[in-house]
Amino acid sequence: MAAKLRLYSLIVLSLTIGGTSIYHLSDFEILSDKAKGRIVRVEKSFFSRVWIAKIFVGEKVLKLQIPDDDMALALMNYEEKYISVNYSEYLIGFAFKEKFRINSWQKVADIPKNGANSQALLFDKHLTCSFLGELSKNEELWSQIYKFLSSDKFDIERLRIECGV
Repeated sequence: MAAKLRLYSLIVLSLTIGGTSIYHLSDFEILSDKAKGRIVRVEKSFFSRVWIAKIFVGEKVLKLQIPDDDMALALMNYEEKYISVNYSEYLIGFAFKEKFRINSWQKVADIPKNGANSQALLFDKHLTCSFLGELSKNEELWSQIYKFLSSDKFDIERLRIECGV
């Protein structure tokens, strides 16, 4: 009986020390940085129930945790637009804390037409035009998507003409 109690106490103590260590390591900031990019998606994670923003920066997609609901809703209003984010990288991500977390953000008025951002814009346009080209091969699917995307805010016909499809 005493051996079982010792074993149980040792397991509980190990789990407590390990859990506390991991929790504190997830709050250990190792890098603070700034990035400009386009919001790809803002979503609430299914398992951890935290807000996540996916931002296309240069040639990669950053997955950043959003600290509160108000910031998440504000970012959702700017979806598909360019922003500048100040974010921090932490030693580890754990449970309800991602490894990368947004500190603040601001809307970017103009994107320079040179450097990495112009490459991102060309990449976006190339993907969009390739998608429209493949989509136009199937007339039934094209007509359904055309009806769905046609609105005052989004001119799919202009985009189709620009792509030469």
